[in-house]
Amino acid sequence: MTFIPEALGQLSNLTGFYLSNNQITSIPEALGQLSNLIWLYLSGNQIISIPEALGQLSKLTTLYLSRNQITSIPEALGQLSNLMWLYIGENQIASIPEALGQLSNLVGLYLSGNQITSIPEVLGQLPKLEYLDLSGNHITKIPEALGQLPKLKIDE
Repeated sequence: MTFIPEALGQLSNLTGFYLSNNQITSIPEALGQLSNLIWLYLSGNQIISIPEALGQLSKLTTLYLSRNQITSIPEALGQLSNLMWLYIGENQIASIPEALGQLSNLVGLYLSGNQITSIPEVLGQLPKLEYLDLSGNHITKIPEALGQLPKLKIDE
């Protein structure tokens, strides 16, 4: 088991953390204390879950968690008011939480290659959403609300 030490949560001036393409299996709750973190890249690891504490990263604009083994997205990510780019493709996620509808600054949402079967209507309330990648899932219906987003380009 390879992990990120809890002590990294004490790096209060850290603005970017890149640890992609390794063998990390878990994200410590302590990363939620990185109050100045803007970018978090943990793609291409063996992470199974996203801790609720990541919802405390108020300055986070970009979160890359693609190509892991994540099974669910915590509701707490809906608190990331500055998040612009969310990449959680190529995991094992079955559903999109309603809380993601609160991400008013979200420009890109990438959820390709998961097990998703439906898209919540609340995604149609994301005023800045331009890119929505849902390719390689099990979706049978796209909500009407997505058609109301003037900037949206859907990849399916």
